Amino acid sequence: MPFVVYIFTLSAFALGLAEFVPIGLSDVMASSLNVTVEQVGATVTAYALGATFSAPILTALTASWSRKNVMLVTALVFTLGSFVAAFASTLSAMVVARFVAGIGHGLFLAVAASTAAKLNRKRTA
Repeated sequence: MPFVVYIFTLSAFALGLAEFVPIGLSDVMASSLNVTVEQVGATVTAYALGATFSAPILTALTASWSRKNVMLVTALVFTLGSFVAAFASTLSAMVVARFVAGIGHGLFLAVAASTAAKLNRKRTA
């Protein structure tokens, strides 16, 4: 199996971990943002919605791009969203930032999965 497939696997694990980090930190985040624990749950929902709805739409919109460029853009979008979320001082800013990070997650997984399949097919053919 090509080495890059292992990188994709590690990245997918890291993205999945990033999606659910707020669950374990909900008490700390709630007190920091002066909101309830239930309201902090919206950050997980926003991330999931960003990933779910962006994947099919953005995969179609970026079909003509090189896979390398799509992967770089997704990493940038995810990093930007995560960075803004880390320093968000309000719940609304955190929710928007998590949604943006989710967009990067959704498109990354879609492109990484198809790229890994193509790389594996080339290797076994």
